[in-house]
Amino acid sequence: DFCNNVNGTGIAFSQFANEEKGWILLFFMIYHYAISVAAWSVSGIAVSAIFNDPYIAICSPIVISYVLELLTIGSGQYTDLWILSISYCNISENPIIVSLYITFVFLAVALIFAIIFFKQAKRRICCDIV
Repeated sequence: DFCNNVNGTGIAFSQFANEEKGWILLFFMIYHYAISVAAWSVSGIAVSAIFNDPYIAICSPIVISYVLELLTIGSGQYTDLWILSISYCNISENPIIVSLYITFVFLAVALIFAIIFFKQAKRRICCDIV
């Protein structure tokens, strides 16, 4: 049963781990994982602007997410990207605040890769590099 097997959620989302509110917990978990996948997709776009090889562009989101999640594993639950992507964060007991924090972290990651993509695309267009 999904609601009785929620060991990976923090204090904020544990209040939804029952039969009546299990769909709310499922919504938050899917939302946080989806926003993390979106951030890794933007990283793939940034890498595809740097390298012309389509295989590198396809594999780069997986590799970048793996490497960055490994680098942040020991950094604590507030900056551990894997822990945040599975909705485990005890920054507050309010689920809205926790959800906004997780969203902000992954939007910041996506913004960094978007800036990299913008600079690379601008350089390629300016210099007519194909």
